[in-house]
Amino acid sequence: MSALRDRRIKDPMTPMRRVPGYRHALQESIAMTPSISRENHSAAGTTPIPVDASPAPLHVPSASSTQASKRVEVVEGVARGSRPYAISRSRTLPDLLSGQNASKYFNIQMKDIVNCCERLAHATGAWIFFTANHSNAQQEFIHYSSPKFRLEAHDAIEGITNEFNSIFDNLITTRRADGFAKQAELRQQLQEKQSQLDSRDVELQETSKVVEELLGRLKAVEAKLKAAGISQ
Repeated sequence: MSALRDRRIKDPMTPMRRVPGYRHALQESIAMTPSISRENHSAAGTTPIPVDASPAPLHVPSASSTQASKRVEVVEGVARGSRPYAISRSRTLPDLLSGQNASKYFNIQMKDIVNCCERLAHATGAWIFFTANHSNAQQEFIHYSSPKFRLEAHDAIEGITNEFNSIFDNLITTRRADGFAKQAELRQQLQEKQSQLDSRDVELQETSKVVEELLGRLKAVEAKLKAAGISQ
């Protein structure tokens, strides 16, 4: 018996010897197993699970849709050093505002951003320098420097601030110059259209004079014919 056991251990492919009455005992055990009916499930408060139920197919997004969603969810314009840095977008981008609505929204959001920068600086001791300006701003640009940055880079902050001041001034000057150029172009077009209307008015007045003259001559001829007793 031990030799047979050793042989089975050495040769796992050796078939197992059938035990007499094994099939009959297995059938009896299956017959004695209580069946779980639909009524038992209902009484127990559970839902029967069909044996042949197949799992729902998994939805695997295509590569194009996945790439599109990634492009939408990543904040644009972020970099770490000279390389782009991916940050997930936490909210959907709002619609573009204009005029006073844009300026008002800018001023409100700036307060929240500056407060967020201050909390981050005090919690982590980070060097933070933040600056922003609106294209329609009538005042100087907004900038914030963290305490550690002001302490350890005091001289550099003045240079950075002056540099951003020059950049924003150039942007605003260029924008205003473009606005003035557009305004001059529109005024030129308006003057051309107005001159065309004036010339048409002159032509209309001249035509009206000719018509009045012809009507006067026609009435004079009709009066002569009537005086001569000749009618049409």
